[in-house]
Amino acid sequence: MKENNKSSFRRINKERRKAHQQQVDDQVLDIQSGGIEREVDYLSSKKLRWFDYIIIALICAIITGFSFILGIFALKSLERTEFITTAFGAVSVFIWLLIGFIRNNHSAKFYNDSRRRYQSTFTVEEGRNRRIGKMFLLTGVILLIISGVIALILYL
Repeated sequence: MKENNKSSFRRINKERRKAHQQQVDDQVLDIQSGGIEREVDYLSSKKLRWFDYIIIALICAIITGFSFILGIFALKSLERTEFITTAFGAVSVFIWLLIGFIRNNHSAKFYNDSRRRYQSTFTVEEGRNRRIGKMFLLTGVILLIISGVIALILYL
């Protein structure tokens, strides 16, 4: 009786794993059979456009100006602007990491397999999220470079 239950449990477990693998394979096949149009749409939505660069430059200029205003009027010290700019840059890089974490979890749920969390789903939404993530990363790096320049100017 015990052996019969064990073997039926193993058989059911094996069938469940096989059904799961078939489901994942069907989703991968659906993505790969989408043709070149799906990949082209994904790549075009992932690419930074000229107005994205303008938005990044404006955000960096506004944050740098805000940090100078906050440093001079609120903190009464010009040396504090470096800390404020660094904080904004670090927050921007942290948001980029958070967006990547959310995107990886979404991919793992899409494929129903945590081992495939780094694979792309080739959807326009994922491409847009990657573009937004690039914008946050580029903004953070520029702000960190600006804070380094401010530190060199103020302390040398």
